[in-house]
Amino acid sequence: MEQKDRIPSSDSNEPDSFDGRLNMTERAEINLSDPHEHSSDSSSSEKETSQSVSSTPRKVVILASLCLIAAIQFEALSMIAPFYPLEAAAKGVSTTVVGLIFGTYAFLGFIFVPIVGFMIAKYGPKSVLFVGMLLGGTAVILFGFCGRISGTAAFVVLSFLLRSISAIGGAASETSVTSIVIAEFPDNLGMASGFVETCIGVGLSLGPVLGGALYSAGGFQLPFFVIGSSMIVPIPVLFYVLSNK
Repeated sequence: MEQKDRIPSSDSNEPDSFDGRLNMTERAEINLSDPHEHSSDSSSSEKETSQSVSSTPRKVVILASLCLIAAIQFEALSMIAPFYPLEAAAKGVSTTVVGLIFGTYAFLGFIFVPIVGFMIAKYGPKSVLFVGMLLGGTAVILFGFCGRISGTAAFVVLSFLLRSISAIGGAASETSVTSIVIAEFPDNLGMASGFVETCIGVGLSLGPVLGGALYSAGGFQLPFFVIGSSMIVPIPVLFYVLSNK
């Protein structure tokens, strides 16, 4: 009877000890596997950190370039406010027509943004950006020659035409800048967009001041030549900055 009592008691202890051995084995495997996982995680994090650090100067240059483009683009939009109505009135253009010429930019920008989006998907935002800057800058420079036209009808037609071309170039540039910001700063989109929007406001604010000062210094043509050239001259540098990886 004593032997029978001892047998079940010994059998009842075996599962506990077996479970203990299994638990110790599992812990050993976990301890052996953890160093490799931690080392791989640390190495991957080090690679990501080094990549982010190495790309930081490029990101800063790209963001500064996009901010410059946005500021110049909106300077060109707002610079005619102080002096163009005076010049148009001197040529016999009514205030209503002047308002229509001003509104042409925003209206055509609204129309052409979807078309620009299709072009960006097909040709890429950088190519569309440079074409838009070249088109807009050329139109702004040519706008300066409107001051040499004496006829009212010719002045109005040329103003509408060049303002429309400038609006198309502006739509291409503005939409491309937004697309590049989204592509280049996915992790800091809010910050990058904030900087660009701030520069847009700066351009809108400085445009009338700069346009009025240049008009006072050199007449009708000078503001268009200066702002238009500032849109075209940086294109090679911006092409290098945005294409360099």
